[in-house]
Amino acid sequence: KGDDGRWAFEACQESCDTCHGENPCPADGDSTSWIHASGESFKDCAWVAEFSGNRCAQPGSDPLGTYAFRSCPVACRTCGYECGSDDPGWHKEGNQNARDCDWVAAATGVRCDTPGEDGTRAYKSCPKACRACGGRPVQELDECKDSDWHKNNDLSKDCGWITQAAGAIREQRCVAKGEDGSYGFLGCPVACDSC
Repeated sequence: KGDDGRWAFEACQESCDTCHGENPCPADGDSTSWIHASGESFKDCAWVAEFSGNRCAQPGSDPLGTYAFRSCPVACRTCGYECGSDDPGWHKEGNQNARDCDWVAAATGVRCDTPGEDGTRAYKSCPKACRACGGRPVQELDECKDSDWHKNNDLSKDCGWITQAAGAIREQRCVAKGEDGSYGFLGCPVACDSC
C-alpha cells in the first residue's frame, strides 16, 4: 500500500496489468481454484469479494503465490471497470475531515455503506474508492441494468425487493451482502441508483 492509501495494483495499473478496458473480465469469472496462502478453503474469491479493499493484496496457496487481484479480478474489480470520481467534499457523518473517500478506500468491504454528512452513502459519493460503477465492465458503461443478485441466504430478496422500498430502507437494502459477497448496489445498480 502506498502513502496515498492505494494498493499498487490500483495506482500502477500499467505495471500490474490492471488497466481498465485493456484488461477485460474473464468470461467464466473469477478463479474457482484460488485460495489464500493459509490453505483455508473458505478463503476463496468470494471471501476476497467480502472485503476486497484489503484482501485483493493477499497471496494465494499456489506455488507462485499468485495474488488475489490476479486470480479474482471480478471480486477485486481490477478488470474492465472504470468508475466516476470521488466527491472531495464527502465525509462520514459526524466526522468533518478525517473520514473521507480515502478513508473509505482503505477498507471498502466495511466502509462503502457508511452514511455521509450530506445524507449519501459512501458508495454513491465515493464510487472510485468503492469501485462502485454499477458492477459493469467498461464496454457496458452505457448499459445500466440490474443482475440476478440476491441477498445472502434468501432468494426472494433480489433487486425487485430493493426497488420495493424507499428512502432509508432502500439505502439499507442496497448495502446488504449478496450470496456472492457483493453489495446490493453492485448487483442492482438501477434499483440502487448507482449507475
